[in-house]
Amino acid sequence: MLNKKGLSVIGGIAAFLFFASYSFAQGIVINHTAVEQFDSIPQEWIVKAKNQFKFHYQHRSHGNQIVKGADSIATPLYSLARKEESLPDVANALNMYEDLFPAECEYWAGDPPVIPALEKYPSINVSMWTWCTELFRKPQSQMDNYFEGMEALEKKYPNVQFIYMTGNAQSWHGHHTYTSDSEGYNSFLDNEIIRKYCKENNKILFDFGDIDAWYNGEMATCEYNGNAFPREHDRYNKEETGHTSYENCENKAKALWYMMAVLAGWTPDQTPVELVMFEGRIEGNAVELIWKTASESNNYGFEIERSSELKRFQKIAFISGNATTSQPKVYQFLDADPPHGIAYYRLKQIDFNGTANYSPEIEITVSGNLQKSYTLNQNYPNPFNPITVISYSLPDLQK
Repeated sequence: MLNKKGLSVIGGIAAFLFFASYSFAQGIVINHTAVEQFDSIPQEWIVKAKNQFKFHYQHRSHGNQIVKGADSIATPLYSLARKEESLPDVANALNMYEDLFPAECEYWAGDPPVIPALEKYPSINVSMWTWCTELFRKPQSQMDNYFEGMEALEKKYPNVQFIYMTGNAQSWHGHHTYTSDSEGYNSFLDNEIIRKYCKENNKILFDFGDIDAWYNGEMATCEYNGNAFPREHDRYNKEETGHTSYENCENKAKALWYMMAVLAGWTPDQTPVELVMFEGRIEGNAVELIWKTASESNNYGFEIERSSELKRFQKIAFISGNATTSQPKVYQFLDADPPHGIAYYRLKQIDFNGTANYSPEIEITVSGNLQKSYTLNQNYPNPFNPITVISYSLPDLQK
């Protein structure tokens, strides 16, 4: 299971989660953290987005979740005007050309690919295409076809911002419709390739599959051949509309509006602590946690949280912060009674006003003579907030 704002190692796969981001240097990734921050979007940026953008959206049934959710949460501020095969012109709304399609080839395949909507309406400046069930069975070796097609579109339509997307996470043995764990795992592997590509090539990614998996700080997982993968949370496992629940549709609409505000120029608030290192290691029968901040502002302190299975974290200690300082600070905590086997740790940084932010998790294994630790290195950009990229190191498991 993956942590709320970080990375983990799942079934031998390094699984990156890129956060609701506005850093064009590392691309923009919109995922479940955008849903959590929806209420923080300033109204002025929604207004600017509606005035600035004309939206083209091509989808099938799963992609219908976004527009159904937008209809559900619609207000005079969050007004989406959509029309099939045509671009509406409605004042005080985000105008969307809704493009229904029978197969992926109608969007990014072709030599070169052509989008009739963009030919007909040159005022369209944002275009997004969503997967349906294609990634359930698409080999990882064929993912370059998607990237090459999207790059061809970017070259052909340089004035259009193209949005990349991960596939849904709705195939697993307990799902009401799609019950294949193998297809769910395959989709996860494809999604990881998409996330990695968008990070490395400064693309904008709507992380559809990530939003499926999260509810209330918990990410649902399943296993296939001993490999864990994210899957749609039980909370959303309903056949209400678009193969999911109304709530899940609304979450994706909230992420859409968040993305539009960021594209319009909104920079989400920075959090007050620059966390530059967080690591754990074995010390005898205990686990020592060490973390370092480059600077702090209004920092009340850190709760240390631990979990044995990443479904629920529990507070095990509190370490006071240094309020406001521009000097680097190093913190340490010794967990004298860690659970046998795998333990996951994270920091909950708390401001004096009660606002909290979570670090990435780290994973420590204590099993007989086997001692492993995973280290998170300097994150960027700083300060750490829901927008960050983290590199990490793994031990040599052959030793």
